[in-house]
Amino acid sequence: MKLATRTFVLLTIAFASVVFATTALAQTKFDHLPERGIFSEAPAKIWQEAMLSGNGTMGAMVFGDPNDERIILNHERLYEPLLDEPCPVPNAAGALKKTRELYLAGKYKEGYLHYFNACKQAGFPGIQWTDPYHPACALTITGSKSTANDYSRSTNFRNGEVLVRWGNGQYRQTFVSRPNEMIVHRIISTDENNASNSSPAIIQLINQDARDKSRRVDKFGGGYQDPVVDTEDGWITYRCKYDRSKRGYVVVLRAITNGQPTPISSKNQNTLSATSGDTLLLIDIRSLEDYANVNTAIAEMKQKLNGVEPRYGTLLKQHEAIHREMFERVQFSIGVSNQQKATPVSTDQLIAAQQATVETDLNPIMLQKMFEMGRYTLISSSGEWPPNLMGIWNGDWRPKWSGDFTLDANVNLQIAAANIGNLPEAMASYDRLIQGLVPDWRTNAMNLYGCRGVLSDCRTAGRNNLHTHYSEGFPGSSWVSGAQWLVLPMFEHYQTTGDKKYLQEKLLPLMKEIALFYEDYLATTEGKNGTKIFVPSYSPENKPTGADHSSVVNATMDIACCKEVLTQLLGLQADTGLSDDERQRYQKLQEKSSLDT
Repeated sequence: MKLATRTFVLLTIAFASVVFATTALAQTKFDHLPERGIFSEAPAKIWQEAMLSGNGTMGAMVFGDPNDERIILNHERLYEPLLDEPCPVPNAAGALKKTRELYLAGKYKEGYLHYFNACKQAGFPGIQWTDPYHPACALTITGSKSTANDYSRSTNFRNGEVLVRWGNGQYRQTFVSRPNEMIVHRIISTDENNASNSSPAIIQLINQDARDKSRRVDKFGGGYQDPVVDTEDGWITYRCKYDRSKRGYVVVLRAITNGQPTPISSKNQNTLSATSGDTLLLIDIRSLEDYANVNTAIAEMKQKLNGVEPRYGTLLKQHEAIHREMFERVQFSIGVSNQQKATPVSTDQLIAAQQATVETDLNPIMLQKMFEMGRYTLISSSGEWPPNLMGIWNGDWRPKWSGDFTLDANVNLQIAAANIGNLPEAMASYDRLIQGLVPDWRTNAMNLYGCRGVLSDCRTAGRNNLHTHYSEGFPGSSWVSGAQWLVLPMFEHYQTTGDKKYLQEKLLPLMKEIALFYEDYLATTEGKNGTKIFVPSYSPENKPTGADHSSVVNATMDIACCKEVLTQLLGLQADTGLSDDERQRYQKLQEKSSLDT
């Protein structure tokens, strides 16, 4: 892509002017580390330090030590329902006239409270939180009683493989396959010197949520039933039903040791016992819209896992053919020498070296790794939907901000590298999320402001985006430019690809609905010289100096977004075939949208 190439050349020039750190970095003693990737010589003690792999839909987080390893399993569709049904958007448009009068009199706080109270009178119960993103469960591998000498763990950015290695020929490999849509984990023990002293590896699927049942429901609602785990030779199934929905999910694990089904442990009927040699685990996760179909789902998942030839090398090769092509579409270098590239340096060393010179120097190896890690995680967490706040990897049932898609900044930033980084797959995931929210956006616009067109809320768990995340202290309902903010990456996709079909079938209809909302929203608000006034108006998480409230008049973001969509539409006349009526309306509104009140 020409735009991507030009951008990275500029970045190269910019970084070349920086005085790089000269701290000596010791060469590692390991010779099996990836050329493009990261590694550490210390086990991860918490899930936030795990090594990551993902195929966009499923994710795996590898942490712990060889004798107590845990792999947290994630799926992009797993959000705990807090309510039986989404809270409806109140019909409060009737309060808008009085609300605007108060705002224009400079009574911002009073105006917002008037509108908020009207929402409550219309049945709004108060701010609604998004359903929290949660892990499916954890795969644990215990009991091997190994001595973790010469330990290392690494992530290979080119093929998505996490490798944990120690001792004399003992290692574990993990990746999440794109073509086969499953998590693949391998346990190898070839330490002949210690074979007589080795203990079987105990394999189990457990609940990653540490809370007991009495603490699963909090002020936000939610909850789930006790997970059910069934084990037989070569198989473990893990199923869970939510309390506040008919939905649930299921995890199925197939285990093969030295070519045979891994047997149930004689000490614990809920576990499998893998002897020394080669054990392969194949794992599928499915989100169920109706938990009543769980048995059918398990049968289908077992059939899928049984249909795969259990050869780790073959499965990895199939995945790498897709993943590596995506990763290597863009090459980025900031002056790292061939000698530095040939000298593996652990993340621990890189961070320590950078911290030692943080006031004066930037380490080129560190910057190179940061770029490559960002690209790797974007590829690995773009599936049906784009990355949420957690990417796709999470170890908590109630993560901060629900681990959701936060729309007033985060998701837009998380997908920002997709266009210039030549990742149309990531943009397709973003497009699916946004297009799926549009029906609710129409409801928001009509119920809250009596307008046609579309109005976005500021947060979503993906299944809906009804505008209900606002309170007395947080004026989210005053953010009227979310749709245009969210459409910008889609417009940039058209700019970088020139895809006329995408423009005509997906982008243009949505842009016209955004413009239609502004037309209706601004229809009755005029200031000096007939200029339009944005009221109420809000720049997310900002409060103007001297104002008594964050929701005010004429927030710059609203004016900028309105002008942006109109300018884009008018600039695309040759490609879009705007009617004379549309062109005249857009031009008139563009001229009248200003700060002159």
